[in-house]
Amino acid sequence: MKKFPVLFLISILLIIIQHAFLWRFDILGVVPDIVFVYIVCFSLIRNEVESIAIALFTGIVRDSFFPGVFGINTIVYILAAYIVGKIQKRIYKDSIIVPVFINFGGTYLKGLISFAFFYLLSYKYDFSKFALERNLIESFYNSFISIIIYMIILKYNDSKLLKQDWKF
Repeated sequence: MKKFPVLFLISILLIIIQHAFLWRFDILGVVPDIVFVYIVCFSLIRNEVESIAIALFTGIVRDSFFPGVFGINTIVYILAAYIVGKIQKRIYKDSIIVPVFINFGGTYLKGLISFAFFYLLSYKYDFSKFALERNLIESFYNSFISIIIYMIILKYNDSKLLKQDWKF
């Protein structure tokens, strides 16, 4: 049970990095979402329950401290952790291409879900510009970042703290 406080601290650290530093790395007004990438990569490697717990905690923290529609990050993160957690047992996880494609698709889906929420709340966006430009750029950006984050998570997955006991 020592692993959850450490994983929660990592989540908080990533949220701080996301909002304090990554705004400097925008490309055409788009910043990578390392918190989402972390949740997807973590869900690819760890089990479904741990992934959803981290996604829930991270989403609530992010929604609590930053403006916007409360709950959208939590819903998107839990949904991503659940979907990736369901498919992670059926895929080959040692290939770096897997997290790249899953992050690309997940980021694009995250953008569409966010757009739908904002549309239902009467926010006005140009869908074609959003879907074809902003969302596509963020998907490529997150895919690139996922290579780094996935390799770090993969490296520390076998650490003493995160090592899963073998069960029969």
